[in-house]
Amino acid sequence: MTEQTESATYRQAHETASKAVLDLITDSVKEIRKSDRTLGAQADRTRDLAFAYRLIIGGPQPGSIEVSK
Repeated sequence: MTEQTESATYRQAHETASKAVLDLITDSVKEIRKSDRTLGAQADRTRDLAFAYRLIIGGPQPGSIEVSK
């Protein structure tokens, strides 16, 4: 397997995972709106889903320490 193929495979897997998590978030937000959970519970669920999405797409996370040169 060449490096180019591995890179393309990784990008494709990453894109697929990102779309899957975004779909899950969209469905969960619709479910949260329909439920009779408290606003605090809705906010907690939405925060957790957003955190999962940020983990998939990468980049800095809230509360993380960034070190730059």
